[in-house]
Amino acid sequence: MKKLAITSSIAAAILALASAAGHAQVPPMPQVPGALPASIRERLLKRRTALASELEALQSKGAAFNAKCATVASDSPMVQECASEQTQLEGERRHYIAGVAAFKNAIGKALGPYGLAAIESMSGKVERRMPNGGFARMPANAVLHAGDEIATGSDGHVVLLLVGGEYEFGPNETFLYKPEPGKNILGFRITIDNGREVDEPVACPGVRG
Repeated sequence: MKKLAITSSIAAAILALASAAGHAQVPPMPQVPGALPASIRERLLKRRTALASELEALQSKGAAFNAKCATVASDSPMVQECASEQTQLEGERRHYIAGVAAFKNAIGKALGPYGLAAIESMSGKVERRMPNGGFARMPANAVLHAGDEIATGSDGHVVLLLVGGEYEFGPNETFLYKPEPGKNILGFRITIDNGREVDEPVACPGVRG
């Protein structure tokens, strides 16, 4: 007797939302930078809390779906019901992923006027140069300011979140974060210098698109 084959993929996808294994499929949800003004930070924290609740509910539904449908035979009357639930769960998962993407974009826009960058995700050895010239491990919720120099170790990986998107750095890289006045009077030109340069336009305070 054949078992229902639809369950393993959707269950894995749902449960991967909170696991390291799901990183490639699901964008991580960054912390809200503490350097932002209190009113902006509070608004973003509420948004993050709502997303966390959405994720928790989705995982709970995924576990219930597993328990109900993982062993359903292909000739069972429950096949149609499980298939319908799978479709609904996949839609809710896509909704959550879109919400995380919009949340990251909101953080990037909030940081932009101040010439700051947030750490979206980080693993392995990632360090920041200290005033005494040495390097110290960087907190996961750190915010980069002008002049910050970052170095990754042999297992280091860091993704920066800026107003225009994400920039990823792998093992054994060193880069300097330099927000500088650019030719465009409406913004800054941010250069991440590590032997390769990335120009990032950032909106100035009070300027709206």
